[in-house]
Amino acid sequence: MHPMKSFATVVLCAVMLSGTALGGQPGVPMKWVGSFAAAPTMGVKDGDAYHNTTDNRSYVWINGGWQVLSEVSVGPQGPQGDKGDPGEKGDQGDKGEKGDQGEPGLNAATLPTPRQLGMLRWYEANQTATFALGGTPGGLAFDGTHIWVVDSASGQVRKINPSDGQILATYPSGGAYPTVVTYDGRYLWVVNSNSHNLVKVRPTDGAIVQTIPTGDFSLGIAFDGIRIWVTNVNQNTVRAFRASDGVAVATIAAGDHPFVTMCDGKNIWISNLYSDDLTKIRAEDGVVVGTYPVGAGPTGMAFDGENVWVALHNTNAVAKVRASDGVLLATYPTPGINYPIVFDGMSIWVASPNPDPGPDVVTKFRASDGMNLGSFATGNYPVGLAFDGASVWVSSSDDGTLMKR
Repeated sequence: MHPMKSFATVVLCAVMLSGTALGGQPGVPMKWVGSFAAAPTMGVKDGDAYHNTTDNRSYVWINGGWQVLSEVSVGPQGPQGDKGDPGEKGDQGDKGEKGDQGEPGLNAATLPTPRQLGMLRWYEANQTATFALGGTPGGLAFDGTHIWVVDSASGQVRKINPSDGQILATYPSGGAYPTVVTYDGRYLWVVNSNSHNLVKVRPTDGAIVQTIPTGDFSLGIAFDGIRIWVTNVNQNTVRAFRASDGVAVATIAAGDHPFVTMCDGKNIWISNLYSDDLTKIRAEDGVVVGTYPVGAGPTGMAFDGENVWVALHNTNAVAKVRASDGVLLATYPTPGINYPIVFDGMSIWVASPNPDPGPDVVTKFRASDGMNLGSFATGNYPVGLAFDGASVWVSSSDDGTLMKR
């Protein structure tokens, strides 16, 4: 207790101690000596009083001993009082200093339109160009940032900047005569046809993570989200490998000379070059769903969300097949023999690598109705197609070029 808080008690006691009781002896005057953690022991006299800060009591010395003079006790907390009225609004502070000027805003005229966004055609780039790569460029893949192209003759895979076609890196393919490449979201997978293997490549540095035996002359490749599928031309089979560790999980009979494989999201499709049909396999369990005639010499395939489009090598045409039941819906003529094919979100592109002196072209068809939207010259013998969200890329093996449009 603070000395002032016990003042009334002290004064009362002082009066009692210093007064004269009725019929009694004169009292002893009280002298306040201070606050201490322990009782004073030196020179103490009757009437000396102090506050003990340890037990929060006040004491007075009477007849040779300390007697309790007052004691502080704390009762329960009372109820919260009513909220007071709000104070008056303070004066407005001084105006702050002017901040730095912000970055220039976007120019609405340069923003992509909803149509461009919907078609995945949003960035400004050289829309039509041809780049000299050299070598023998073959299959293509896009990893979301870069274009990858295999070089069959040199046994390499090249990393290309899609904005300007520059070669950013060149890595070994891990085998002989690489023909096709795909991307699983983390790794590149390269099929080396002459060495009968499948190679898993880390795209950041080209390191070969795994080399997996496949079969006799592997050629087609597809990724279903879990497994890598590879066709074996000379064994009439397709094999599935778990992408996580490369373990072979299935070997399934296909048609005669299985050439290319493709995934529609649920099923694996195989074009059988010599039996002129398509094999449809359920990806999750490897069950053959059906075999469908399609036309002479089916090679490349593309899926537009509803239909499978098939390049027909021997009939100078492209076929449109309903994916749900394999029904042949239509066949559209092309300028020559056909091999690679790709879908850009609205149109089907088919490359015709014709022997000289035939035209080497890529032909564009509207996917909704098959209308021919034009044929465009390519390099000599186009064998690879890919779409990067803005442009269609064409690799031509005989003159070592890479074209985009």
